[in-house]
Amino acid sequence: MRQLCHVSFLTLACVGLIWGQSQQEALQRIAELEARLARAEALIEQLMARTAAPATVVEEMRAKPAIEARPEVLASQTPPARQTLPQELLPNLGLIGAIASFSSGVNSGPYATGRGSFLGGSVALPLMRAPGGQLLYEFSAGLTRSSGDLRVRSNVAQVANLAVLGASGLNDALLGTGAAPFPVDVDTHSRVDLLQVLPFGLRYQARGLERWQLRPYLVAGLGLYVTLSTQTTLTGLRSNATLPPELTRALNGLFGTGAPFGGALIGGQITAARELTNLGLPSGQGGLTPGLQTGAGIELRLRSRFSLGADIRWNRLGNGVNFLTVAPRSSFHF
Repeated sequence: MRQLCHVSFLTLACVGLIWGQSQQEALQRIAELEARLARAEALIEQLMARTAAPATVVEEMRAKPAIEARPEVLASQTPPARQTLPQELLPNLGLIGAIASFSSGVNSGPYATGRGSFLGGSVALPLMRAPGGQLLYEFSAGLTRSSGDLRVRSNVAQVANLAVLGASGLNDALLGTGAAPFPVDVDTHSRVDLLQVLPFGLRYQARGLERWQLRPYLVAGLGLYVTLSTQTTLTGLRSNATLPPELTRALNGLFGTGAPFGGALIGGQITAARELTNLGLPSGQGGLTPGLQTGAGIELRLRSRFSLGADIRWNRLGNGVNFLTVAPRSSFHF
């Protein structure tokens, strides 16, 4: 009997020890779960602060039992992430659909000059979709240069002849004949530089031929045209003027071979002062004129960001002058 009681006491002691260890492990497990829950709540608060979510969502989750915070419940309460913008504003145009183009070609020759060169560039930015294509804003600038021979009559030379000959030599002074020391009608080499700037243009680009990597387009815009012209002559004193020798020597010493009418003429009449010429200031004349530009072209997309094409533009200035530019074009898409 005594042995039986001793065994029973040992059994109860072992059971109590095991129960105490289990309870301690359970308490430790609960402490770990509470720590994890606290970290999860802190993480949720950070996410809510970044996405500007209301704090009531976090408070409601705190008030609910931990057993309800299942993954599907948390997913339903978390606000959706903000969507990022697509890489292309308009599909198949590039990263944002912008185009930078460079052209080098010929022009038809404004102001009755001969054909010349043309160099220009443009930047086009997408505006909106349009039926069959898209509409773009275009800024462009270009420089045309042309030259030719031009015969001009100098009124200033007529006055200078009249000052030398006096009233008795009026006919020779006006015609540049006889004793007139300065030629009246002279051949000049005329050069015209025309800078065209179009701050506002619209470009419609069709997409019906994209299966062949082709995109035709139409352009129209308003712009400003800056014209600079220079007439250059090497004419000096008349070599066959019937002047007294002493007067010829005096004029040669005063003007030299260039005279006041040899070099780059201002308004086709007279040269600039020597002091200005020595400073390197350009001679000639210029003006600013508004105008209109229309054109068309086509692009062949060779790569995703590079294309080649041809471009033709018709320019109409406010003073009635018009000319064409025709040029191959290389474009970069970005």
